[in-house]
Amino acid sequence: MGQRLARYPGLVVAPNPVAGGVDGALTRRQREVLQALAEGGTMADVARRLVVSTETVRSTAKAAYKRLGAGDRAGALAIARARGLI
Repeated sequence: MGQRLARYPGLVVAPNPVAGGVDGALTRRQREVLQALAEGGTMADVARRLVVSTETVRSTAKAAYKRLGAGDRAGALAIARARGLI
């Protein structure tokens, strides 16, 4: 479940699925970007929709692909759908 810290005996630190990429977990923003891409949007379309730069969408998508262990958009979307993430 979690890790006990010797310095704080009563404290249990649970794994954070967002910060560490535990088991391919995605951040809320990564899920938003993948969902928008799954709906057929281009990087530029997604950027306009989320009010961020195209480069931000590109880097967020790339981080999501990495967390999912996918090499490209199609693979990431397939994995995310299969895991119920999008």
